Amino acid sequence: MPLLFESTKKFLSLLDFVVVVKATKSQQLERLEKRGLNRKNALQRMASQLPTTQKLRKADFVIDNTKSLSFAKKQVKKIFGLLAGKGSKQ
Repeated sequence: MPLLFESTKKFLSLLDFVVVVKATKSQQLERLEKRGLNRKNALQRMASQLPTTQKLRKADFVIDNTKSLSFAKKQVKKIFGLLAGKGSKQ
């Protein structure tokens, strides 16, 4: 299944905004392995994706997921608050 940025630009035009969740490469690898992927498959999956730096440039909002879960949740709540009253692109 293609990921958001790896899919067509037409799909991106249907979205109101894009949120990217960032983590370090070691955190990404650890989390994929915790989900049952072996190291080789996890590294292949990571290599097949657009680099994080490019994803961050395309994002409207970024959630820093390198720290605690409560830190990430605070960022989600802030973004949700910013978007709560906004209309769609339609």
